[in-house]
Formats: sequence, structure tokens, C-alpha cells
Amino acid sequence: MATLSLIHRAISSSPEPLPNIEFLLSYDDLPTRSTHGVTWGFTRRENEENVWLIPDYGYWSWWAIGIPSFNTLVRYINAVDASTPWKEKSPSAVWRGTPHYAPEIRERLIEVTKDKSWADVKIVTVGKDEQYFLSLDQHCKYQYVLQTEGTSYSGRFKFLQLCNSVTVSHKLEFDEFATHLMRASGPEQNFVEVERDWSDLEASMEYYTSHPKEAEAIAKRSHEFFAERYLTPAAVSCYLRRLTEGWARVQGFEPDLNQIDRITGERTAKGIPFEAFVVSFPHEKPGEYGRFAPA
Repeated sequence: MATLSLIHRAISSSPEPLPNIEFLLSYDDLPTRSTHGVTWGFTRRENEENVWLIPDYGYWSWWAIGIPSFNTLVRYINAVDASTPWKEKSPSAVWRGTPHYAPEIRERLIEVTKDKSWADVKIVTVGKDEQYFLSLDQHCKYQYVLQTEGTSYSGRFKFLQLCNSVTVSHKLEFDEFATHLMRASGPEQNFVEVERDWSDLEASMEYYTSHPKEAEAIAKRSHEFFAERYLTPAAVSCYLRRLTEGWARVQGFEPDLNQIDRITGERTAKGIPFEAFVVSFPHEKPGEYGRFAPA
């Protein structure tokens, strides 16, 4: 429902008419696991060109983990950043989560960061370890936020990029719609990239904690690039409109918005309007943690 809402906002706010299209949407963490055709999906490996990338539901609402809306979380994160300037943030690298997803990556992270003065890494699972729980906005009180993939892409990644902090990520296997905008080096560097086994994490942290001005500059560029520009609701809508236009150019046919009723032979609308669907859809309940639980 949240993904459809993103698409509806992009269509309804378009300054010009968009072409009619038909598409298959997979909301599986592994889109190619659930479909063998060309599909829209939240993530893909580099060679999975049959998946057209779209922003995931978290850009609208992730009520299952207590995020009522993307804009609500943005307000909380902005409040944390406003009250905690860079120099007052903890100089540690923070991570909370469970090693259940992608254990080879996450268990290795826990091992590498154990007893390190520069790391604040804790296991948190539902019903356990709740003394270590941090909401997503509280992650922004740290100068460094650690990103880990899960079953595939990480649903929390975009939220970490909203912080005025340095995102530290292992080399990614799965792309999202804005992954190509990440810069690991050079004058436009907007995150710190390390190996998937975290073997160079300690060396990277030692370098940046001893070069705080460089780290602060990376955090500032990241915030300007993602939080203030490419991950905003306006940018997400713009991306979906351009995706729609690109899809229309290659789909090879003009969709018929109507269909013939097999019994009566009458010509009727295909499917139901979004407005009717949205008011009849059952509502999810918030997750165990309340607001802003990391996934």
C-alpha cells in the first residue's frame, strides 16, 4: 500500500500528463525470487537487468516498525541534528540489529568491533536486549553510522543517509534506485566504503577519527546530496515519473484501460481506481518497538 501511495503521489502531482503503462511490481526483498519476468522492484544485483529499480515503501510509511511517515522521521532526525552539532556527536560508529539477516556480514561486524573504543555495536532483537535499543533518529547522535545489508538491500540505509553523519558501508551487493549516486572517494565523496568482511574498518575509523574535518566534510556532503536533494519526496516523485516515461517507451504496446466482461460482453474498467482501493485496504499494526525501530 505504501509503495502504491508513492506511485499515486508521483502521478497525481505530475505537472504534465504521463503515459499509460502496465507493469509488474515485486515487493520481495529478492525480486527475482518471486518473478521470472521483467519487474519493478526495490533492489537488484548488478547483473539483474530485468529488475527496474523503484524507491521502496519506507519513503512513504513503514508503519510495521513504527514509522508513521517518511516526513515524520525527517522531522525527528532534523531535531536531533539541530540539537547535536557535529562536534557534540559521539565520535563512535553505531550499529544496532540482529545478525539473523546476512549473518556472514553482521556477525563479522560484531566480531571486528568487539571492545573497540571507536565502536558502539550491539545486538538488538525483538523481546531481547532492549536496553541497547536506539531509535533511528537517535543514531544521528553519532558521527558515524554503520550500514549493513540484510536479506538483500537494507531498509534502514536511506534513513541513515538522512543524518548529518558519516555513513560507513561495506561494499554493496545489492543496488537501490539511488545507489549510483554514492561516491566512495574524490571531491564528491559522500560515504566511507570498506570491504565486505570489515577487514579495513578499524584502519578507516582510525584515519577519520584522527582527521575530523575530513569526516565532517563527508557528512555535510552526504546530507546535502541525499537528505536535502535526492531522497526528498519531490525527488522520489520525479524519479517515478521519469521511470514511467522510460517504461512506456519500451513496453511495446498501448495499455487498454478497459476490458470485456466474459459473461455480459460489456466493456468495463480494468481493475479498480487507487482511491477506491486505498480506503478498503486493511491497516497494519505498529511494530513491537513503537516509533522508528531499525530494520
